[in-house]
Amino acid sequence: MSGIERQPLQAAVKRALQMACEMRRRSSASAVAMLAVSAVVLAPQARGDDYFASDETELRDAIDDANLDPEASATITLNGNITLASTTAFSALTKPITINTNGYTLAGQSGTNPGGTLEFSGNTVSVTGTGELRGGNGLANGASAAGGAGLRLIDGSAINTASIMGGTGGDNATAGAGTGGIGVWVTNGSLTNDGSITGGDGGTKTAGDGPSGGAGAGNTGVYITNGSLTNNGQITGGRGGDYTGTFNLGSGNGGAGAQFIGGSLVNNGHDPRRRTGHCASVHWRKW
Repeated sequence: MSGIERQPLQAAVKRALQMACEMRRRSSASAVAMLAVSAVVLAPQARGDDYFASDETELRDAIDDANLDPEASATITLNGNITLASTTAFSALTKPITINTNGYTLAGQSGTNPGGTLEFSGNTVSVTGTGELRGGNGLANGASAAGGAGLRLIDGSAINTASIMGGTGGDNATAGAGTGGIGVWVTNGSLTNDGSITGGDGGTKTAGDGPSGGAGAGNTGVYITNGSLTNNGQITGGRGGDYTGTFNLGSGNGGAGAQFIGGSLVNNGHDPRRRTGHCASVHWRKW
């Protein structure tokens, strides 16, 4: 039980003890009975569909417990920033689950090739709160290591009212810098966006000439394969990476706002945007 859960319980028990003391002239059996009844009545009732997580283990356990719980849906509230130490996907969802970011960041593993992706499947995942989901950053000097996706969804649906961003591509001095990660990547599913989704920025090319590779490209804000997107918020492609060497190669290309392969778009919000360097233009593609 967390400290947040213990505080109201402790207060309830204290009140119950005070009531028991007021019954001191009665028999001890009556006092004990009153204590038991008061504690039950006054203590906050735990909800089987509410969970809390402050690290990766608690988050994975919360998803597994929610899957087994008979409630029709569940909410997992973050109680701190969480960066995964594994690239393993979360257990497939058996019911709709809401991730309440609660002002914190849930991030994929960084320093890998590619960066870690936050992967869900099987049912509906909703992302709420004032925090964000973010893909892991690619490994620096790691053979053009790309960033991870901020959210990967397979065979389900996603609803976003928070902020989701792809990871940054890995910087590189000896080869091309890494491409940013996709903001939200959906296969055989649907996405409704009422918040902000941004593709990951490209990595920086820190040295070397053109033949050795250039700055990393920004990636797509939303990538849909056989699915649908309803956008009521803002979707932006990632910014192209910089070049800081001596050959003035220029920055990487920005990413498209949204791309589709066998998908559909209903856009009620800001136009999906592509970013190239420091510039932005309306852009979306469908194959």
